[in-house]
Amino acid sequence: IDLDAGRDDFSAQQALCLANTLQPGSNLVAAAYCLYSSSTFFVLTLGCGVYMFTLDEQIGEFVLSKPNVKIPETSSIISMNES
Repeated sequence: IDLDAGRDDFSAQQALCLANTLQPGSNLVAAAYCLYSSSTFFVLTLGCGVYMFTLDEQIGEFVLSKPNVKIPETSSIISMNES
């Protein structure tokens, strides 16, 4: 990514922020998301497996609820959020 090409309106801090953010997927070391619904779920990968945690409101901590999340090989319905 060439952040200097034709752009004079970037500050050094903004350019550094973009350089740190706009990385190829091969540089990814972790990914996570939280889903707020009737329960609160936190899903995490560190590059070796996917783990799902559920918020236990009684103790105020996320508890491992699914240690090896996989996409089913066959399914009649598949949903993805591309946002």
